[in-house]
Amino acid sequence: MSRPVLAPSATVGYDVITSGEVRNLIRLELVQGAQHEILHEQRAARNRISAYDPRLFRYTPSVTIGPERLSRFRAGPAALRLTVFGGQKLLRTPASRVRELQVRLAPTQ
Repeated sequence: MSRPVLAPSATVGYDVITSGEVRNLIRLELVQGAQHEILHEQRAARNRISAYDPRLFRYTPSVTIGPERLSRFRAGPAALRLTVFGGQKLLRTPASRVRELQVRLAPTQ
């Protein structure tokens, strides 16, 4: 299986649905070895009273990775990492949910 290639000015995004019970933190990062950079971070909305307001919230942002940001990495394998941090509810904080997509970074000119 070949990895998707990220070149300068590539656009990446995610699709996350939250319950609105707590204010989850959603973070998208580009990771290559010890080098990592946060591409986008947002705090999810929260329902005022979830027993009366059962709405779900959907987040589908997209981020363009500019050449200056990509130049901080070297060409080769990397990963796009999406982490959703659960918020505390009833004295319990759930484990974070992490998804990674293996990519290949194109050389910057």
